[in-house]
Order: sequence, then C-alpha cells, then structure tokens
Amino acid sequence: ASESAPLVVIGFSGVRFSHIDRARTPHLADFLENSAAANLVVRTHADTTCPAAGWLTLASGARASLPDSATFCMPAVVQSPSAPYQIPHWGEIAAANRENPYHPELGKLAAQLRQHSISAGGIGPGAGLALADHAGIIYGEYAGVPRDEDGFKKAYQQVKEKSFVIIDAGAAWEDATPAASILPPRLQAALRAPHPDSPQFLAQVAEIDARLGELLPLIPSTHNVLLLSVADGDSQTARMQFFALRRSGALAAADAGNSAGASAGASAGASAGASAGARENPASQISSGPALAESLSTRQPGVVQLTDILPTITQLLGAVATENAAAGENAAAAQNNADNPARAGTSSATDFPLQLKSDQRSGEVRAAYLADKELRAALVRSGVAPFYFTFGIGAIVALLAVLLYRRAQRKSS
Repeated sequence: ASESAPLVVIGFSGVRFSHIDRARTPHLADFLENSAAANLVVRTHADTTCPAAGWLTLASGARASLPDSATFCMPAVVQSPSAPYQIPHWGEIAAANRENPYHPELGKLAAQLRQHSISAGGIGPGAGLALADHAGIIYGEYAGVPRDEDGFKKAYQQVKEKSFVIIDAGAAWEDATPAASILPPRLQAALRAPHPDSPQFLAQVAEIDARLGELLPLIPSTHNVLLLSVADGDSQTARMQFFALRRSGALAAADAGNSAGASAGASAGASAGASAGARENPASQISSGPALAESLSTRQPGVVQLTDILPTITQLLGAVATENAAAGENAAAAQNNADNPARAGTSSATDFPLQLKSDQRSGEVRAAYLADKELRAALVRSGVAPFYFTFGIGAIVALLAVLLYRRAQRKSS
C-alpha cells in the first residue's frame, strides 16, 4: 500500500471552465497543466446551488438543504468568548436536513477526520461549514476569515502543518431576482438558457484566481491539491462547475520531463512517504499528472458530482480502514444510494473514489473541451422542457385532429 500525502482543498463558487483563460485566470490555467480535471455537477436538494448548500453537500456526501436559500445562502462562522468557532443557526440548518429526502449526515467529514486522528485546519466561512461537526462546532484549527490584503497568506501559515487544510477562496455570485412569472421556480430554472456573464461577475472570478495566486505557491509539491467550485454563480441558473486535482509529485514529475502516466505510482508513493504524519492509503489507483476525472455516478469522462468529493477526500487522506479496500465492488450501489432519496443515507464515505484517466492534452485544450461539454449540457437542459411542451401540444393537436376526422367520417356514412 502507498501512504497518504497532506491534502489542501481550495473551494470557491461560480467558476466554470468557460472562465479559464491566461489573461483573466492565469493561476487556474497553470494549475490545469498537471492536474486531473472535470466538470462538477453541484446539484443539491434545491434547483440551483448556493455556496452554503454546496459546502454542506461536500462535507456530508449527500445533497444538502438550507432552511431558506435567500437568508442562509452565504456561509458564516461566529465565535463567542465561551465557545470555539461554530456555525450560526446550526439548529435550523440541521432541522431542514432532517426533512431532506437525501438524508445528508451533517458533520460527516469532521467525524471521518476525528475518527482517524487527522489534523485539520480551515480558512474562510465555507471551510467552517465543511469542518463543522454534528453539533455545528468546527473541528480542528480554524484560522478565521481573512480580512486584509495578506489575510490568506497569514491564515495559511497558521494551519500549514495540518494533514488536511480546507480553504474558502470566495464566491463569484450575482443576485438574480427572478422575473414575475406564473411558472413555478423549478420550471423557471429548467427553461432558463445560458446567459453571458456580466463584467462584474467576471471581475469576481478574477479575484478568486488572484487569491489562488497567493495560496498555491505556498503549498509544497508533496501535497495533494484539490480546487473546485462548489456552487452555482446565481440563484436562477444551474451550471456545471470547475474541478481539478493535482496529486503530490505531479509538478516534480513534469519538471523532470517524465510522463505523468508512467511516473504516477512512483511520484505519489515517494512524495507521500516524505510527508509528515503519513499513513496507509488504499487509494493508490489514483494516479498523478494530466487526466480527465470521472465517477461511476456519471460514467462520463470529464464529469463528476459534488457528492463524489467527500469519499475522494477520505481516500486521499487514507481515512479508510484497510479491510474496506474491497468496497469498490459495491461502489455503484453506494453512490446510487447517495443520489436516490428512497435509499439515501446508507452509503459510506469510504466506498467511492473518483477514477482518473490520463489525458496528455494541454491544460488549455482540456479546459476548452470541458467548457464546450458544459455549454452543450446547459443548452440541452434549457431545451428539454420546451421540447416536451411542444411535443405534448403537438400530440394533443394530432389526437384532436384524428377524433374530428373520425367524427366526420361517421357523419358522412
């Protein structure tokens, strides 16, 4: 078995592959060169996913809910003199999820980390949500919400020795107030076609990339790094989001001119062995280097789900008992449980890692491919409801025509 390297997860919201270019997002573009990438389906219990729901879904491994999306959309953390950092209104959030048919287990990530004695650190409000335990108390060391210009750098220095660090790098978000309509919100979301992003929204994407530019150089090459957009960019349009995973040693292998596929096992094992506090990791099948990610829940190269991220984190950290190494045989059934309300709540966070397939195309080419894939999916989604509506009307008209024709035939006879 190989050993696990420290893991840094940097999350944000609203960033898609269509936003990636060297001028606006140079650091995301650079990161893609030696990482596994995919469009991320961020579906939660609601029709669209706002940041708080996305972070809760990441941490629970199932589609989470919020009591009221308008009020609770943005994650928040509070601290009192008599208590550690905790999530405000946790009781209301927990109550909403008890009524959720997917039965998300709030605090599941924190429970996994605590069970396997994995040290953790968090930065930003979304990270606080992700590290919250079943009582809404943040597990590990929480570095707060960066406020000043060098806030993220200072916060990372505070938690950099932890085996697992999770960071909220901000949200690209537009308040999209729906137009008055007699249609229910679910149908409005289904009918809404992709729309151009505003300059203000793109500026927020650039700000997120700038924060990544501050953080990524601080992370050693011996660490696994996962970047992902956990939520949509507004409350009205559901779009697939950005996901990329760089395995430990991938940069060193690239600098040495080695093939990422050929050096995957050696680079992952060597870098993990050099890291402090390493532990056995049954996820040795996850290779380093440029690749497309997929999972059994999607069965499509370049498409994964937000509910796949928790088991991937636990695999990368080695937070899986060795006797569960054979659990992959039941992986598809386990993920179906996570995505099916009738069977939700029965899957294990140890069952279902992502699968990475080597892809030696440049990061720019892979980003363009994934952006095109995401746009086609959005166009199809917005066209499905009109198609069936038109088909239904056409079928009714055809039926009426047949009935009228038969009635005329009977009268003439």
